[in-house]
Amino acid sequence: MKQRVITGVALAIAVIIPFWFGGWLLDLLFIACIFLSSYEIVNIFKNKWPHYTSIFIPIISAFICFIAMKHLNFLLPTIAFFILYLVLLTVVVEEVEVTEISLVVFVHVVFIFGLMSYVQATTINHLILFFVVIATSSTDTGAYFVGSYFGKHKLSPKISPNKTIEGSVGGSLIGTLAASIFGYFVFGSLFSYKIVILALALTIVGQIGDLLFSAIKRHYEIKDFGSVLPGHGGVLDRIDSILVNYMFLFAVLSWVV
Repeated sequence: MKQRVITGVALAIAVIIPFWFGGWLLDLLFIACIFLSSYEIVNIFKNKWPHYTSIFIPIISAFICFIAMKHLNFLLPTIAFFILYLVLLTVVVEEVEVTEISLVVFVHVVFIFGLMSYVQATTINHLILFFVVIATSSTDTGAYFVGSYFGKHKLSPKISPNKTIEGSVGGSLIGTLAASIFGYFVFGSLFSYKIVILALALTIVGQIGDLLFSAIKRHYEIKDFGSVLPGHGGVLDRIDSILVNYMFLFAVLSWVV
């Protein structure tokens, strides 16, 4: 627990500063997260796939991220190249299975939509992204503590045995409250009941995303995607639900803007 708290505090500081000030610091944070998350998902197959893929695929992912931030019109051609490369792996390397490639493509599609949300949100107000992070992280923390003290009914025993319905509901309430308070002080006169509804939706979608990635870990019989964050696992373990929420944010912004 102590290690988890220390890492959590350090992680919060490392995230708050770039999100608050925006600019190149936020760009760098996002690129680093995509690179490390890509490495972690490919690393699942490190004993089967060619060794160069574990670094080559993350580099391509980070490159796409960097290019799209500056020139969004180059996003589709670079994605096409990336998917063609992955498809080629199944033909050239016999050990690479279609189901494995499908997983890698799926996770990177989540990255892409997260990236598009990033570009879209920073054009309007980069603090929208921080709003999503607060809603998601507060939900996760709230669910953990509420579930620990009051959890009795399992939410999804086969996918994540430790999650409870009480924790899920408590997490949503805490996440909605935290994000709404943040929205009230940051967005000022723009604050309305719609922001509260968005916060609530993010707490629900984020938990669904977390269960989705938990199902992936359970399928491949791994506890965490990585170990770079002591007590928390890997980067993808911390941002999986945030990325899914960024996908949701992209859909919302595309609809209302």
